[in-house]
Amino acid sequence: MRRLLQLLCVVLALGLGMATPVVIAPGAEAQQSMKGPDYEAWESLATRVEGALESGEVSTPILEDLRRLLVEGRQRFIEAQNTNAATIRTVRDQLATLGPPPEDGSEPPDIAAQREELNRRLARLEAPVRTAELAQRRADGLITAIDEMINARQTEELLRLGPAPVNPQFWPEAVTSLYGLVDKIRSEVVQTWQRPGGYQGLIDNLPGVLGLVLPGLLLLARGRVWTVRLLRKLRREEPSAGRWISAFLVSLGEWVLPFLGVVAIVQAAQISDLTGRIGDLVLSNLLPAAFIFFLARWLAQRLFPRHEARGPIFNLDEGCRASGRLYGAVLGLVVAGFHFVRTVSEGAGWSEPATNVVLFPLLVLTGLLLWRLSSLLKQHSRAHEKDRDSEPSASDRVAGLLARLLTVLAVVAPVLAAIGYMNASVAVMLPTALSLILLAALLVMQRFLSELYVMLTGNRISADQSLIPILAGFILGVLSLPVFALIWGARPAQLRQAWTSITEGITFGGVTISPMVFLTLAIVFALGLLITRLVQGALRTTILPKTKLDTGG
Repeated sequence: MRRLLQLLCVVLALGLGMATPVVIAPGAEAQQSMKGPDYEAWESLATRVEGALESGEVSTPILEDLRRLLVEGRQRFIEAQNTNAATIRTVRDQLATLGPPPEDGSEPPDIAAQREELNRRLARLEAPVRTAELAQRRADGLITAIDEMINARQTEELLRLGPAPVNPQFWPEAVTSLYGLVDKIRSEVVQTWQRPGGYQGLIDNLPGVLGLVLPGLLLLARGRVWTVRLLRKLRREEPSAGRWISAFLVSLGEWVLPFLGVVAIVQAAQISDLTGRIGDLVLSNLLPAAFIFFLARWLAQRLFPRHEARGPIFNLDEGCRASGRLYGAVLGLVVAGFHFVRTVSEGAGWSEPATNVVLFPLLVLTGLLLWRLSSLLKQHSRAHEKDRDSEPSASDRVAGLLARLLTVLAVVAPVLAAIGYMNASVAVMLPTALSLILLAALLVMQRFLSELYVMLTGNRISADQSLIPILAGFILGVLSLPVFALIWGARPAQLRQAWTSITEGITFGGVTISPMVFLTLAIVFALGLLITRLVQGALRTTILPKTKLDTGG
């Protein structure tokens, strides 16, 4: 009996607790509401941004900094919209439990009092959420206004008519700037050497300098030769997928070893303590220029190979492939020269006419290379048309379209530069060349992924018809989209904004659609299909041959 009474008391206590509405102390609500963004600082920042936009005289770097602060504040406002979320859900559930008030007003006084108290509590709890939403809307508007102003400035700069590089009156200034750059580097070295104790840094670091210069020169001169010799040994017989991948990885030495040589030489020059500001400027820009050149040369070797057991990517004869290797390497050299001249001219304080005159020959050479590459693409398309009686494939159509586009750009861009629209010409020509390098990298990686699939599954016959290499290539293309956007002038802030929209989703009529969901599904599907193929390949090659089951079984 005593245990029965105790159990009855517990049940009554639980019943009373469930029937009694949850009441939150006003002090607790106030404490929860106070935890959030600093709206005074936000008001100051928003006012400052609005003033900068109204004046229109604030520089673009400062606008970018203000935009970054706005994005950080907006993120805090988004997080603040979850304030009191659990309590708000509880109060709304309580209101839903009470149901709608009777239309005839015959609600009992105690129920009406509870409903009024819950509504007041819900209003207090939602107040910081509404404040955060309003601040987020204001931040969105200011960010959009900053983007519009920066984009308008970029468009105005691209369409600006500058000094024409074909004007002979600017040529002496360009020659003087080039000579002055070399003379400043020489003067810095001489002044450092003649200064008391100036050569002490070189003497102290002489073992390190020699230890970097000698291997650097050796890698620069012989690194590619060593790689080619090793590749010839690997290609003596018909390679399997694993052997092909090994050869591919070894071929990276044609790119990496010479670049490491340049890195060693530049590092040796820097630790010698003989260079000054201009010398350091030149040395710091040599590395990215060398990286671009060696990468483009390696990609040209892969796209237009001398010998390829799997067949070349482009349907061209040996003479055309040799020309493609030359054009690709020179295009990388020209792009590297673009980067080097532009960055060094800005750091050295060259005038705009001098910079335009120096860049113009590079633009003309780039146009000539694009013209020649377009002719190779046209020959590739014609070769496929002769080999097949059916309609051309999508890749053939893309190659033909790209060839026509390169032909137009090869003529239009140098003409624009000669007239004086140098910024517009560079904004078209340089991204085109970089996009070709990136497309080449994607084609090479697609071939690598196909061979990797063959190595993992052991089935080359179904590799061309399998969905996995296609999905892998598609995912690789999607991942390259931000790089293409950066190449064609998109700002990192815009990419971060796009990524935020993708991860958070887009709302249509109260329904949020997230592209990340579809991408995740595609990746999971591809991984599942790959695992299935791997299991099938393992069963086919290891387990099933040891049984007496037939193929159908």
